[in-house]
Amino acid sequence: MLIANFYGSLAPESRATIYSVWRTMRAAFPQVYVIATVSPASEELQNFIFVGHNASNPEKRVDLRQAAALELRAADALLDAHPVLTDDFAPLEYYAANAIRRYDAASGRAH
Repeated sequence: MLIANFYGSLAPESRATIYSVWRTMRAAFPQVYVIATVSPASEELQNFIFVGHNASNPEKRVDLRQAAALELRAADALLDAHPVLTDDFAPLEYYAANAIRRYDAASGRAH
C-alpha cells in the first residue's frame, strides 16, 4: 500500500500533476483511490490523497466508504492524456510551480 498527498488544483493550467501522479500509481497498483479534500469538482487549490494498494482479496481491500463523497473520478481518456511519471520523466517541479502561481494569483501575491 502507498498513500501519498499532493497539493494542487484541477484547473486546466495546473491539473497535470494530479492526473500524472494518478496515472503513475495506476501503473503500479491495481486499486487506486484519489480523494479530493475540498471537492472533486473544485478547481481551487486543495490536497489530493492518493491511496494505492494491491490487495486482490475483497476482505483485505481498503474501506473508503466514508471518503466516497470526496473521491475524484476521471475517465481513462482523460488520464491517458497525461504522462506516466518515471525516473526519466518527472516534471513535478514544473507542475508544482503552476499550482504555486495559481495560488499566488488567487491570493493577490506577486511572483
